[in-house]
Amino acid sequence: MDVRTEIRRERRVELVLEGQRYFDVRRWKEGDRLGKDIEGVKASWFPSLAGSAYRKNAQGFLVVQWNRAFESPKNYLWPVPQTQIDRNPNLGQNPGW
Repeated sequence: MDVRTEIRRERRVELVLEGQRYFDVRRWKEGDRLGKDIEGVKASWFPSLAGSAYRKNAQGFLVVQWNRAFESPKNYLWPVPQTQIDRNPNLGQNPGW
């Protein structure tokens, strides 16, 4: 494993529960990860969910969010606040916003 891959793996493990993972994904231009469905636990772990109407993927995991979208390059940048554009007329808006 090269150093870059190891650093990214370590940051993924360390920062995911601290709310900082989102910024790394954007910084590393891996926005396609943010457009995928969010999966939960394996449905077979909970027998009471066997015949339920919960959404599951092909591997049997519960899907807790679907139809997510990530637009490139729009979602790699934040929109410039209108107050800042009002203060500086030479300032433009980021692409897609």
